[in-house]
Amino acid sequence: RWGTLPEQTTVVAPLGEIAERVRAAQISPPAITVVGEVVRLREQLKWFERKPLFGVRVAVTRPPDQSRELIASLREAGADVLLTPTIEIHPRLLTEEVRKELELLHSYDWAVFTSANGVHIFFEYLGRMGQDARSLADLRIAAIGDKTAEALSQHGIHADVTPDRFVQEALASAIPVLSGDRVLIPRAAAARDALERDLTARGGKVRVLPLYDTRVCESGVTQLLRELREGRVHVVTFTSASTFESLAESAHDADLPQLLQNVLLASIGPITSAAITRKGCRVAIEASHHNAQGLAEAIIEFFTNERSRSALEETKEVSS
Repeated sequence: RWGTLPEQTTVVAPLGEIAERVRAAQISPPAITVVGEVVRLREQLKWFERKPLFGVRVAVTRPPDQSRELIASLREAGADVLLTPTIEIHPRLLTEEVRKELELLHSYDWAVFTSANGVHIFFEYLGRMGQDARSLADLRIAAIGDKTAEALSQHGIHADVTPDRFVQEALASAIPVLSGDRVLIPRAAAARDALERDLTARGGKVRVLPLYDTRVCESGVTQLLRELREGRVHVVTFTSASTFESLAESAHDADLPQLLQNVLLASIGPITSAAITRKGCRVAIEASHHNAQGLAEAIIEFFTNERSRSALEETKEVSS
């Protein structure tokens, strides 16, 4: 029943007993019946059911163009993935103020990028001004994580600094800013300010350049809320505080913990986890490596351990 989906249920019995077994298991359409010796091959052929995330439906709240790696890793592990983005990225207009700062890039000592979105929009603006990576020739470049560094490399730039932990505090500590150094941070309009506060406290002259806004994706949030209310989701992934806050903004705060009480919340790291717990919700899974692959691995490890424990408990019951 419900073959290939997380709700899949299988009953195997001799032909003379199958009707009774089906009634006992409450199997109903949609279902398919297989009759014959081929059924004996089930144990050898059910490779997909042995995958660690088989039977698990995971909602991914990141925008589609940034979710490919996470979705691929989850599906490879057997998960049924729902794409329910809760945020949208909206580049700002290339204003005269932004043009002026980009024309004065040579006057800065550092350019610090905190997201792949910021990188791509930054270079899009440079291109529209007839400039390219050569405009950064006099600057040292810092990236908050490997995906941001990868985005820079796509534009011909190698990051001078990438911290071991992909959070603002670690990035700030990794930048050897000197007193009087001019630092440009192209980023989202609304973001945590830990990075600029730390660099400013150490003598840096910091300029934040807002390039884009993060807004609620109404269609994605509506779909996710519907799936949650229908009890069709087992895990919801959050790759930034904003992906969770957009969901919280669309749901009543008082209802949010109840809405998510039977769902496992998977967070990409401590900053995202803090945003979740502030709303009275519990984080079940947190990635130790704060990127998409790390999040997928944490989810797989969680379910592998859970199923190992369940199998052990079942063995103990049979033995007793």
